[in-house]
Amino acid sequence: MGGLLSCFFSRKPALSLDFLDIAPTPSTPIPEDAATRKLAKGLRNGTLTLERATQLLEGGADAKFIATYRIFEEDYSLVQLESESLIQTAVEHHRTADSLDIIRLLLERGADINFKGCAFGPPVELAIIRGRYDVAQMLLDDPDLDLKAAGPLLWRVAFYPLDGSVSSAEKLRMAKRLVRMGGRAAILFDAPAYELPHRDCHHPTALHSFCAHPLADLSSQLDLMDYLIRKTGRCIVHDAEPSTDRTPLYYAARSDSTDPSALRLLLRNGASLRGGFRPPLVPLWMNFGGVEPLDTWKQTRLRAAYRDYLQHDLPMQVSIAVKTALLPARATAPLLDDVTHTIEALIGVGSPPTACIPIGERLFSDRINGLVDGYLSAAYKCIRQASSRSSSSSSREGMCWGLGDVLQEVNEAAREEGWRFGIEL
Repeated sequence: MGGLLSCFFSRKPALSLDFLDIAPTPSTPIPEDAATRKLAKGLRNGTLTLERATQLLEGGADAKFIATYRIFEEDYSLVQLESESLIQTAVEHHRTADSLDIIRLLLERGADINFKGCAFGPPVELAIIRGRYDVAQMLLDDPDLDLKAAGPLLWRVAFYPLDGSVSSAEKLRMAKRLVRMGGRAAILFDAPAYELPHRDCHHPTALHSFCAHPLADLSSQLDLMDYLIRKTGRCIVHDAEPSTDRTPLYYAARSDSTDPSALRLLLRNGASLRGGFRPPLVPLWMNFGGVEPLDTWKQTRLRAAYRDYLQHDLPMQVSIAVKTALLPARATAPLLDDVTHTIEALIGVGSPPTACIPIGERLFSDRINGLVDGYLSAAYKCIRQASSRSSSSSSREGMCWGLGDVLQEVNEAAREEGWRFGIEL
């Protein structure tokens, strides 16, 4: 059946299904009626019409039929058994204007929407792999679909189809729909565990997958990365494969098609620069094919992204964090006593709010957040002491000067941080 059938099988089997060039096992459920044989043959040939499918099903064809067959090596040694439902046959081979209606008809007649073959998971997974997003969307609409049993579909969206026939916009829509339907479990592949032996996804999260295989359109890629981070929290940028310690930044840094802005997005959300250079924890000989060191031009790209992050993104993050915390001090009218008391109750006397700017390098993070926290502590002290319009205005002026001073220290700290990685700011 297409890519599932061995091209090396040339002998005529003693007992064969005439509509499939395969050798059945003794337990193969061979269709006993001509209607089922014609239905399966029409699906595989891609010539079946909706009208003909309806006639065959009304004539007794079995929509639940599962074809089971064997795959052989050149020496005729048995490789494995394969099985395929009629829906999977339609997804694989039938591409006409009637395809969606025929699949709906099969479902109405009892075909199992969640059937898992040996080579693929359920039909929705095969539809994504083959780029049949119209079929996948239709299957996702079916209330009987078991999305959890389908496995890490977002990884399939990232990696397939190999021919690039699906646009970035289509992949973005599909990814967001899968997240809406499956929640965090659709993004975090290790929850729950997937038991089927053909699960070849080693990424712990969908963010790893889309960093390793970014969308062709940059705006769609950035949109999707930001979406996945918001849905799971910034902790996802720190998630690493248990066996190799690879983070999303590791995959993004090693992808040929990664844009520097995608690297900066990860850095803004707390990714550690070391995650892009850090070798895996396991020895090279234990990795499949070994791990190539980061190419020189990719190292240059990663350092350039970190330089731009330190020069532009980090000061902006600090400024936004401080100004957001100081919104009460920027009011144009004097603060009323009850408002001041409310602020004091929220922040606690002597316990001003602390900044939480996500920075991947711990020592650098402690230094920057310490600077911001010190400034916020002094600023809120001014807010609590403000009691008149003039004093409030004076406080605002002092705080504006203070923020500039903080940003100057942030820039100095950023220059020192850049030197640690051979980056001149």
